Amino acid sequence: MKKMYHYSSKILYFTLVYTLFIIYGSLVPLDYQSISFAEALHSFSQIQYLRLGAASRADWIANIVLYIPLTFSLAAIFISTEKTRLKIIFNSTIILICSITLATTIEFYQQFFPPRTVSQNDLIAETIGSVIGLVLWLSYGQRFTKLYSHIIQGGKNALLASSVIYGLSYLTLSFFPYDFVTSYQNYKTSSQMGQMHFFYPVVVAVSYYAQQNLQQKYY
Repeated sequence: MKKMYHYSSKILYFTLVYTLFIIYGSLVPLDYQSISFAEALHSFSQIQYLRLGAASRADWIANIVLYIPLTFSLAAIFISTEKTRLKIIFNSTIILICSITLATTIEFYQQFFPPRTVSQNDLIAETIGSVIGLVLWLSYGQRFTKLYSHIIQGGKNALLASSVIYGLSYLTLSFFPYDFVTSYQNYKTSSQMGQMHFFYPVVVAVSYYAQQNLQQKYY
């Protein structure tokens, strides 16, 4: 019980810090512009869906990725100890409501911080990210908990577990801002700019091997 409390408290600290990071990152460069609340509310009620070009694709995908860790960590706190399906569904619904409410509130206050763009596209992306984070926890949350416990215990298992988490984290950061190539010319340009790294498969292989070792031993 004590270990579970220690685990939950660490995840809670991470969630609070990450929420502040989302708020800060969504409002930079923090150039506040005073407008009336009524005007902001009227403008927000007419928020539009924008046709995104290739240049905006990376930002849209980044908005999806931004909210995945939020609902994943919230699920780790409020769903990890639940056993009944009804409680899991109830807590999952509350988590989604909280995440979408945060996204909507941030989008609203972005009107006070130009040149931030307010659109339905952002809300859709952030909702998708919230759902993905929750689904990932429901699908792989127990494995994540075991990986974390292996790291805390130390030894060979900690090294294997750390390799899995490191590999996944490395791939996540390396592909940022997720502006995937859609033509050979894009691929050629990205390669010349050093954005394509040919050792990605090595990282994947090491992570997969480590995960398989842990699964054979503990699952």
